Amino acid sequence: QICASIATVLHTDTVTNNTLNPDSIHLIHTNSVVVSNNTITGSAIYITGNPISQWNTHTIATSNTVNGKPVYYAKNLASGGTIPPGAGQVIVANSVKVLIENQNLTDCGTGIVIGYSTGIGIANNSCSGITMYYAYDITLINNTIIDGVGIYARDSGLINIQNTTITNNWYGFYVWDDVFNNSFIIKNNNTSNNTVGISLRAPSSNNSIIYNNTIVGNLDEGLELHDFSNSTISDNTISFNGDNGLNAKNLNHSVIANNTIIDNSPGLNYLWSG
Repeated sequence: QICASIATVLHTDTVTNNTLNPDSIHLIHTNSVVVSNNTITGSAIYITGNPISQWNTHTIATSNTVNGKPVYYAKNLASGGTIPPGAGQVIVANSVKVLIENQNLTDCGTGIVIGYSTGIGIANNSCSGITMYYAYDITLINNTIIDGVGIYARDSGLINIQNTTITNNWYGFYVWDDVFNNSFIIKNNNTSNNTVGISLRAPSSNNSIIYNNTIVGNLDEGLELHDFSNSTISDNTISFNGDNGLNAKNLNHSVIANNTIIDNSPGLNYLWSG
């Protein structure tokens, strides 16, 4: 599901006229790289970095293609906009209120990459995966995430996922977060046959709602929650996962109610570390 071979870029200036199949281009802690006229099949362009300049100073042209379709790199958009139809991959950096909808971004590991952006809407897409870094107020509605990375968020918060199918990925929905006073709305989703179902490791998460999800047949844990307060976990079906059905650590003033938990190993594991 995830290509092992990666063309890595470290502190260089130009990446152009390369053919990669099924390899990716990964911009790791770089600034002001020009990426153009690259043909990528079965993979994508990735960005990893901190500070923001390692996200929004690149030039990534639509002459780059993923599976024969252009890469759209939206950066420094203060007043938002909608990604044009027919994208092969979408990268959003340092932008506000960008809408990504009705796209087919499959067979590339990660179809959507978001960094240092807020108010992003992702709706009615088919996508191999979504990665988020330093992203806030992200809404995903009516998407299908299949056969790729899944949904991965690092240092991101205020994420709302509803009516989405997440299946056959490395991650279902995985958050590793150092953001405080965070919250999630996760409702009416089907998360099945991933390596990890839903794992939210976010300190001091408050007022989250995890409701009416089907979390079935994931290789490891079904639903994992760390450090949640004043939250509700209810009416979920959690079954046939390879590890804990529901693994809850350090929940405070929260409610776990009306869930159906069947044939996990074990069903509900509750730990308070004090």
